Amino acid sequence: MVAWSKHTKGTICLNVDGSLLSTINTVGYSRLMRNNNDDFILGFYGVATVQRILFAELMELVDKDWDVVVEHTLREGNVCADVLVKMGALFGLPLVKITTPPSDLSMPFVADA
Repeated sequence: MVAWSKHTKGTICLNVDGSLLSTINTVGYSRLMRNNNDDFILGFYGVATVQRILFAELMELVDKDWDVVVEHTLREGNVCADVLVKMGALFGLPLVKITTPPSDLSMPFVADA
């Protein structure tokens, strides 16, 4: 079974996702930050028109003086980011920042716990 796994105490997990929705020929992206207790910290999503800017910002995060671990997981283990990426592609906005999880994340968060 592929599922979200809690991370080491004191760490923050940044889940990222990107997807092409072929039915509407639109690319969406999402970023979601959670702590080791699975608590939502911050997220954002949108259509991929700002992809290069976001990539640069993510690289800036990685380039700081802290330990960075990169792990790959399948969509089934990254359900929350997958929900946000679809919202980004469907809503068509370049960038939507969220400080509380939208209602569409209620079930995925429960499933990940």
